[in-house]
Amino acid sequence: MPKLLQVKSYTLNIKVALALLLLSIFLLSVLFLMIVPKMQKEQYAQTKKRIEQMIAVTKEQVKVAGKALRIQGVLEKSETRYKLVLDLLELKKNHTSTENLIKNIKKSNIVNHCYYLLENTDTVKTNIKNKLFLEAIKKAKEDTWTNHKFSDKHYSLKRKVKYLLYKTKIDKNTNISILCEEYKLNKNHASFEEGIKINVQKTFALTHKFHKGKTYLMWINDEYSQEDNRPLYEEDQKKRKERYSISNMSDVKNIFTGDLTAKQINDAKNKEPLVHNLNNKKAHTWIEDLSDKGDKYTFLLVTTIYDEDLNTHVDSTFWKILPASLTALFLSIVAGFFLFKRLFKGINILSDTAKEVNKGNKSIRSKVKGNDDIGHLGIVFDSMLDSLQQNIKTLDSKVENKTKELQNSLEEKEVLLKEIHHRVKNNLAMTIGLIKLQEVEIEDENTKKILNNIQERIYTMELLHRKLYESSKLNEISFKEYVTNLVYDIETTYNYDKKIDVNIDIKNIYLNIEIAMPCGLIINEVITNAFKYAFKKNDNPKLLIKMEKTDNTYTLIIKDNGEGIDKNIDIYNSDSLGLKLINTIAKLQLQGKLTYSYENGSKFLIEF
Repeated sequence: MPKLLQVKSYTLNIKVALALLLLSIFLLSVLFLMIVPKMQKEQYAQTKKRIEQMIAVTKEQVKVAGKALRIQGVLEKSETRYKLVLDLLELKKNHTSTENLIKNIKKSNIVNHCYYLLENTDTVKTNIKNKLFLEAIKKAKEDTWTNHKFSDKHYSLKRKVKYLLYKTKIDKNTNISILCEEYKLNKNHASFEEGIKINVQKTFALTHKFHKGKTYLMWINDEYSQEDNRPLYEEDQKKRKERYSISNMSDVKNIFTGDLTAKQINDAKNKEPLVHNLNNKKAHTWIEDLSDKGDKYTFLLVTTIYDEDLNTHVDSTFWKILPASLTALFLSIVAGFFLFKRLFKGINILSDTAKEVNKGNKSIRSKVKGNDDIGHLGIVFDSMLDSLQQNIKTLDSKVENKTKELQNSLEEKEVLLKEIHHRVKNNLAMTIGLIKLQEVEIEDENTKKILNNIQERIYTMELLHRKLYESSKLNEISFKEYVTNLVYDIETTYNYDKKIDVNIDIKNIYLNIEIAMPCGLIINEVITNAFKYAFKKNDNPKLLIKMEKTDNTYTLIIKDNGEGIDKNIDIYNSDSLGLKLINTIAKLQLQGKLTYSYENGSKFLIEF
């Protein structure tokens, strides 16, 4: 046998090194044969699950977008129809002659939205050429809107276009009829839809970091939904219109379904993804049904992802773990080698240790252990001095590790809390914006006032989350700064024509959200009422907001020099929503006491 293979002739150091090397090879084999494939499989499933969650989010947003578009369309169409009827009434009012009537028609909104037919005993004037339109007008009832559908070859999927017809008398001998394409009654629909599209596209982009595929919306004509003899995909644009159509919300020119048939797509709605061939690559396609009951066309959300993109994420995770695993194993081998090597120095270490102990150096350690005589001797030397010091070191090590864990956890929670405040702030700001948009369309003043009050209360909450987000201390804010911003916003909102002397007396008070929020809502209600009603007869209006803390008790005072609340009103049992809010917040949320008095003006005192 060659000397190289005679293991018994090796020194103990070499034997230990070979044993550690074989152990590392074994552990690597276990890692690659068992752990890594399982990890890849789990990562693959996790990536698919994350994509499905994003698709679910996208589906819900598309539903919301669809509802928003329908509501916007209904409102605009109703408004336009109302204006058209007003134009017809105006034509009837100003009617003096047929020429004058035709001239007024061309100046009105009618020609911008509709076809018209003017009939009297002498003249017939119209811009209608379609005979079907004229036949519908003859059968129409007067002074009422009626619905009609006419086929239009210009639309995808051979869809019928909706029209609205209105017929009325100008005088005994003169009739006017208008026929309006329903889509043209909401001219602003395109810009509104474009805004919705931008937001929907942002949601579509959520999955782009995972793949190079596409997410889009499409309709399939139900006449072809069970077709299974050829792929649904159609290259020719004219032929495509009969079978399917892509929504304007999408950023694609054609679908990405490869060799899938209409029936396969229809059967896969809201189920597991279809696996198919796309551009000579394996792909996964999720089909989500967004259709409403009774629709003639199936409306689908389609997401297609190449399989290689899913595997890319799995492979990238594998290659990130591999270097760390090899490094850890290498360090383990090196550390193990030096550990075993030190054991062979036991005799010399024990001798040197005995000399140092004999000299009185009790801090030295032999660190020699084992079951032989030398090991027992090392244990006798070390056990007397090592026990206490080792316990201290172990405790220090545990405390240090635990401190690091707690610090990391605290930092993670602070980041999450800051993100929560940021998102809540953005959502509340968006809510205020939506209310303002709705307020523009409302003519009733009482409703506008109610919406304005709601905005102010939401702003109070939004401002608090903004200050918490901006604050270096995520669990508390400077209450004076918060109140200053709140008062400034209310002053700006009401644009008061008198200069109000506002005194904010709050010193070094920092509050958390549980206390700052109800206090802010109470201040908002009281000073809003003061700006609205208190200073109508006062040329030198003043307002005081004061908060002080004594031991564990806060005292909040809000005082003005205005007219005060009507003496006939019981502020503690009032039907006023504002006073109800003040009472409820003070008693239930703050668990405090509310006192109202008149001292040359209203004075609210809350102790909690």
